[in-house]
Amino acid sequence: GHARRALRAHRRRHEFRVTLARQGLNPQFETLESRCLLATVNWIAAGGGSWNDGFNWYSVTVPCPADDAIIPDLVGSPTITINATGADVRSITSQERVAMFGAGGIRVTQASSFAAGLDITGGSGTLRGGGTITIGGASVWSGATPSIGSTTVSILGALTIDTTGGSLIVDGTLDVAASGGVEVIGSNPIVLNGT
Repeated sequence: GHARRALRAHRRRHEFRVTLARQGLNPQFETLESRCLLATVNWIAAGGGSWNDGFNWYSVTVPCPADDAIIPDLVGSPTITINATGADVRSITSQERVAMFGAGGIRVTQASSFAAGLDITGGSGTLRGGGTITIGGASVWSGATPSIGSTTVSILGALTIDTTGGSLIVDGTLDVAASGGVEVIGSNPIVLNGT
């Protein structure tokens, strides 16, 4: 039964190809747009590495806006880096340190967490989206003009804000837990347009 159906299906494909060839038709293949379906995408690179490299993910592609990105607790203390391309996902749950470099940003639409810290350095990186972003561990934010967009960022660990290179702009909400703490160094102000 099953083998016979498979053979018939194979023959139909073969006959179809022959028919096209006999009629002088050249089948053309068209590349479709990339599709992003809701999925959980797991980090697999044991030594840390670039968020923007698909080979560091189980799916062999960088997580997309409909994905929940999971970075488990890895051996040692590796860092996952997000370059200027940024990260645009449904949510991020990271047990390891994440460092964002350049003018990119992190956009999440659901609650997300960075248990080991989130560094923003070297540019005007932005945290934004619809979900609360919870940050544990020790984090350093510095650069040209890092900012918090229309989201709530909850600091549970220690945060150092270095305004030497530019102001931190808060358009959303920056919530610092009693167990955490914020140290501000540098002469540029923190601009509070939110809360």
